[in-house]
Amino acid sequence: MSSTFTKLRTRGPRALLSAAQSFFWGPRDVGNVLMLHNGRSGSTLLGDMMDQNQDVFWDGETLEKKLHRIEGRRKCGFSELYGAFNLTDGVDEIIHRMNRRAAGRVFGTELQDYHVEIMKTDTEIYLNRLKDVGFDHFIFLERNYI
Repeated sequence: MSSTFTKLRTRGPRALLSAAQSFFWGPRDVGNVLMLHNGRSGSTLLGDMMDQNQDVFWDGETLEKKLHRIEGRRKCGFSELYGAFNLTDGVDEIIHRMNRRAAGRVFGTELQDYHVEIMKTDTEIYLNRLKDVGFDHFIFLERNYI
């Protein structure tokens, strides 16, 4: 059994469908969504609701996934990851996930305030780079104190 098939099979039918659709349709040029928040704001609930729509692929905190992969490889603490990747690496990771997973659907991702700090960049610069790759919907959530 090929390793690609094994990966797809273990990730479930939705991952298999996403991979097949991506092969045929490719990524969207516009209509992608970025949710910005600082944690404990209801982002997980909202993201889960967005992911229920078959026209949306919600990737959650894409850069957080990248950070955990780096953390595992380096066997270091999370605080040592500042500067682990730069703005270009962060945008490339989003593009990579969007190309492989969105399959012509709206791609959604989340960004926490410290992700920008880890890339050692400015939020405005990051948002402008994402606009260039098709992000044109932005959701801003504030901390939920309930």
